[in-house]
Amino acid sequence: MTTRELVKVKIVKDEEYPAHKLADEYIEIHAGHLIFYNGSMYYRHSNKYRKFENLSKFKLSVLVFLNSIGCVHYLLNSKVENITTAIKAKTTLNDERKPPFFLENDRKESFISLENGLLNINHFLKTKEVKIHKHTPSYFCTTCFEYPYIKDAIAPTWQKILDESLPDKDVQRSLQQLIGNALRYSNKHESMVFFLGKGRNGKSLILFIIRLLLGEDNISTLPLEDFGRRFSLYRTIGKLANIIGEVSDSSKLPETSIKSYISGEPFQADIKFQDPVIVYPTARIFAALNTFPGIRDTSDGFYRRIRLFPFKHQVPEEEVRPELMTDEFWNKSGELPGIFNWALEGLYDLETNGLLKAKGCEDVLREIRTLQNPVIAFLEEFIVQDEGSSSLAKHIHDKYSTFCVDHGYIVKDTSALGKAIRNVFPLAKQGGFASLGGGKRSRKWINIRLKKQDEFI
Repeated sequence: MTTRELVKVKIVKDEEYPAHKLADEYIEIHAGHLIFYNGSMYYRHSNKYRKFENLSKFKLSVLVFLNSIGCVHYLLNSKVENITTAIKAKTTLNDERKPPFFLENDRKESFISLENGLLNINHFLKTKEVKIHKHTPSYFCTTCFEYPYIKDAIAPTWQKILDESLPDKDVQRSLQQLIGNALRYSNKHESMVFFLGKGRNGKSLILFIIRLLLGEDNISTLPLEDFGRRFSLYRTIGKLANIIGEVSDSSKLPETSIKSYISGEPFQADIKFQDPVIVYPTARIFAALNTFPGIRDTSDGFYRRIRLFPFKHQVPEEEVRPELMTDEFWNKSGELPGIFNWALEGLYDLETNGLLKAKGCEDVLREIRTLQNPVIAFLEEFIVQDEGSSSLAKHIHDKYSTFCVDHGYIVKDTSALGKAIRNVFPLAKQGGFASLGGGKRSRKWINIRLKKQDEFI
């Protein structure tokens, strides 16, 4: 972007032309649609607000502007700084809301921005009726899909891919909900999507199509292992999705950072050579896996946020269609509006009926968790937290031992089992002793019990 491409402006000859006047003229060539928000400068282009990659890029834009109007005497760094400071002061938006939002504070609706207008999400979720409004610069939004809304558009190729890769209809419906949720900014369902399977099974193709659906400008590609690094998360700000083509088998995941991000907790974004800013996560995580990474978190916090989709069907090599992995194919096919309609239906289903946990997905995740941590799997299957109840420690350990022998796992000692119990059940504590008969006795666990106590009566 250069000033010459935007507008022809008069040549400024007065060396004393004030910085604030030059700031006004720079703002004018952007039709007044400049916003300095949360440490970044935004300009409006193609029905959305685009962010300068960093403040140095913004400063470079000001330099190009000054050169184009003949203000070469202002190219000194100190004078350019005066102008950029003036521009920021005149365009600063002090607002604690998270984009997208209307610059008029009295408007609360949310919209999805498409090529031919703004789709009112609130109205759609209430009535299932689509209303398209005209684009307006008063809507501070950084996304705009590069295809129009078409009421009756369908996507037969997309549906065929789903039927081949994920034939279970409940699994398809669950994925439809989660992709639909990525059409707008929302973290309330606290989910990250994992596609699990070996090669030539469709998982990379579906991720590629999600990228096309959301648009390259609206996604980041930050590896999961980088979520704990100081300067990394800034790359995800304002994105609809963070799409990872492949998670390394040996990746050590920063599980606490990932959990916080998925939950929507604000974080400090450190930006090189700029002041840090506090921002909220926006990108939903989609990742492809050949094998499941090792998870050290023994609580339920990490696993319950995972939506795992098993890709079990391998496409024969002679049936692979490489053209499906190209932008050209999907642009020519005209199916993106149809895929959008499919995803929009998923969003409505999600908000109307709640998140579907498809059995075909949950069973595989449960098997993986059992393999990674048999103790946690045992506790979740056989123990329940119940304030005021109790079970004998020996009975719990005997049941655990049987579970391990039946599944071929190594039996942990009572100390390791006790530590896991305290991690999983925060109310659990050890109480006094109870008789087992024959002069033997056992400690009690208080506030937890075996789901089937009668086995030991």
